[in-house]
Amino acid sequence: MKPKQQRIAIAEACGWQFIPEYYHGEDQPPEFTTVTPDGKHLCGYYPDYLNDLNDMHEAEKVLTEDQLSDYGAFLKGKDNETVSLYTPEHREIAKVAMASADQRAEAFLRTINKWTTNPNEP
Repeated sequence: MKPKQQRIAIAEACGWQFIPEYYHGEDQPPEFTTVTPDGKHLCGYYPDYLNDLNDMHEAEKVLTEDQLSDYGAFLKGKDNETVSLYTPEHREIAKVAMASADQRAEAFLRTINKWTTNPNEP
């Protein structure tokens, strides 16, 4: 998935709504409006889940108890070469704790069955 696709899919799963892009003219970039879960309208903004652990922490809060175990399993499956703890159990815990924002975003999307590997998908 492309980064923008990932960010939009996570935001929608968290209750954000999107008003499609529109153009003001050839010399201005397209804009979009988002509606936050609490009803605020923002022009041209949605959270940066792929780079901001705080944004991903907010996304993680929408997962159910059942989804959290799948989410943890996806994170443990990610290779993390910096983990060098003593026991296999500690290494598994560290993989989850040390996961980057983009690793968490992918695991989140896999957990809610929104991840796709087709780069041509809109």
